[in-house]
Amino acid sequence: MSWDSWFKRRRWEGRMDAEFRFHLESQISDYVSQGLSREEAELRARREFGSVELAKDECRDERPVEWLDHLLRDVRYACRSLRRSRAFAAAAVLTIALGIGANTAIFSVVYAVLLKPLPYIQPEQVYSVEIVIPERRSQFSSLPVTIQVYEEWRKTSTAFAAMSALIPWECVLTGGGEPERLGGARVSANFFSFLGIRIGRGRGFSADEEQLGKERVAVISDSLWRRRYGADPGLIGRSIEVNGESLLVVGIAPPSMLMPTGALLHPMVVFGPRIDVWKPIAPTKNELQNESWDHGLLVRLRPGENPEHGRQQLQATLNTFIRAQEPGIKTELIPQLVPIREVYAGKVRLRLLLILAAAALLLLTACTNIANLFLARVASRATEFATRIALGAGRARILSQTLTETTLVAILGGGLGALIAAFGKDLLAAYGPDDVRLLAGAGLNLPMFVFAMAASLVTGILCGAVPGWQAYQGKDAAVGIQQGSRSAFGGGRAVRFRQVLVGVEMALGTALLASSGLLLHSFVKVMRADRGYQVERVLAVELSPSGRRYGSAENRVALYRELVEKVRTIPWNPRGRRDQRPSCHCWIVR
Repeated sequence: MSWDSWFKRRRWEGRMDAEFRFHLESQISDYVSQGLSREEAELRARREFGSVELAKDECRDERPVEWLDHLLRDVRYACRSLRRSRAFAAAAVLTIALGIGANTAIFSVVYAVLLKPLPYIQPEQVYSVEIVIPERRSQFSSLPVTIQVYEEWRKTSTAFAAMSALIPWECVLTGGGEPERLGGARVSANFFSFLGIRIGRGRGFSADEEQLGKERVAVISDSLWRRRYGADPGLIGRSIEVNGESLLVVGIAPPSMLMPTGALLHPMVVFGPRIDVWKPIAPTKNELQNESWDHGLLVRLRPGENPEHGRQQLQATLNTFIRAQEPGIKTELIPQLVPIREVYAGKVRLRLLLILAAAALLLLTACTNIANLFLARVASRATEFATRIALGAGRARILSQTLTETTLVAILGGGLGALIAAFGKDLLAAYGPDDVRLLAGAGLNLPMFVFAMAASLVTGILCGAVPGWQAYQGKDAAVGIQQGSRSAFGGGRAVRFRQVLVGVEMALGTALLASSGLLLHSFVKVMRADRGYQVERVLAVELSPSGRRYGSAENRVALYRELVEKVRTIPWNPRGRRDQRPSCHCWIVR
């Protein structure tokens, strides 16, 4: 029988009925030809032929898509059954929705941070480089690189196909509106091509723009281009003023541009929370002479090369270079490679997995609760199940219908849970670490939807397995009809099942409550800790004077002092009190 027979059920049923009638009439005709009357021949033929309807059922069971027909009947029956018990259905759906919603929201964040491929070409070959000084590990775990070390490594042939340096750069954008403080980065000319990022408009940097005098070009972010300049395509080729310096805009970065922010790359290389302006690195003579460990470095491994082999090459070159500069140094400096995925996810991996485990416990608690509810529901339907078994329904059909009902509840809860997760993931991203930009990529996508549906199916099977098996193992149909009570499908064994489930639910709930209580207690203690100074009604203001006017330290000091004096003269009226002035202090670090 072909698959399309399911869609032609009436025609197939008609042919089957005609075939049975043909065989029955043929048998009757044979008996009539033997001398029996029509009535006697028909009675004898039906007695030998057996039940026609039972034979039809056996034929239906042989159809390849009969399981789909049974499934649809079970779904329709489950819908009618749940419609009759609206309160039970609502409680079960909401309980599962909360459990699946929490898990799906957290999984969306876990997927975005830990599993989703980074928007780079072959990101598994990209590493960040740190330098470890074994004798100084107690003071700092590692150091970034210097511009001199970067230049030396770049000239050496190693197992790495390319290198790219980057350094934080504070920017103040002026002209065309209010001055705006932006996060910026000075990068190698090959930075965008190194990561495999295609510039949305314009171009990236060229190699000759790493020379002094030719580095006055910039690539700006898509968000800055749209927010500040109204997505004007004519901005490319025009100049903008950054830190009092005129920079030619040569390109607009794509909206999906992703690079390390904050202290992700290294604790001593701190970028802004968002990078809006990029400028080529063009080291001055003073920068090349001074040793400053403030450059982040990314390297790309050649295909087929071993990272450890490349690290050893970097170590040999580094120590040779250091000893050539300082012959008396005996310390062996050790480069350390950190995969780019660990740069983004290393700090939050454990926390995310712990939160996901807590959410899984919450879902397991919800499954236990729903299973308990369905056990009680099975016990309340003991007479119905016994009657259906007496009428010929197999116990497997009872089990199938019970599982279908729990799975339907779980799928409805999963759909509602996906909607809850769509809002919940925004809360997780909003309250997550500011420097983990990957959290912004957590959204309602295909992996998140697949996870929600898979969790729904697993939840439905787990919730329906115990009550379904209880119905399958019920007493004899006659006993169930005679007793007409819950004892047939809800006797001592069902009671013990429910007691075990209640115990499991209490244990899981206690574990979650205890963990939450300990975390809350720690949080309260931290908030109440004596800091040694008053923090209430204290504001911190950070300024970055730039440009030729504030190029010297004396001019910056004079600016700060002038600001302090002017702030102190501002009228202040806290709660109607007119006799106080704001207290203003300034610390200047040179």
